Amino acid sequence: MTSLREFGKHGMRALFGGVLIASAVVGVAWGLLAPAEQVVVVADGSGVALTGESLHRFDAVAMLACAGVAVGVVSAVAAWGLRRARGVRLVAVVFVASVLGAMLSASVGDLVGSLRHQGAGTAETGEMVSVAPSVETLLVLVFQPLAACLVLAVLALLNPRDDLGAVDEDPHAPLRPGDDVASGESSVRGA
Repeated sequence: MTSLREFGKHGMRALFGGVLIASAVVGVAWGLLAPAEQVVVVADGSGVALTGESLHRFDAVAMLACAGVAVGVVSAVAAWGLRRARGVRLVAVVFVASVLGAMLSASVGDLVGSLRHQGAGTAETGEMVSVAPSVETLLVLVFQPLAACLVLAVLALLNPRDDLGAVDEDPHAPLRPGDDVASGESSVRGA
């Protein structure tokens, strides 16, 4: 069984791919679960929302934002498990993966929703149809990377070691003459 610590170079790639896969799965789930808006088709082929149905537009966006926060938190905690990669590079990889993942979630969710619901374009006048949920604002894409970066920041702040625990040494071991305190490496031969 391979631990997260043993991933090495492939750990960052696996993390990046994992965030994108999780985001795509969230997009599919959102496209299937987000509530559709019920509209009545009018003479010009457009739809007029029924009373109270326009609230589903907010519900759909809020569901995507909450799902993005969940993926961001889980991906940040998983990334923190890559001990040797902790630092600026890890934050950059998690941030880029989360931004791309949020865009992927929205795109996949929109596609699944449009395949699932008919829409007003093909219906006859007076017919009631379901309009697929959509991303009403691009601000919803901020939640996943924001949650991931905030969790990484909290984990770094709570870590008592200057190297964030990236070096596999005992943090309570006494320093020896010649130890480089900043890097945690010994400059004494044979030590």
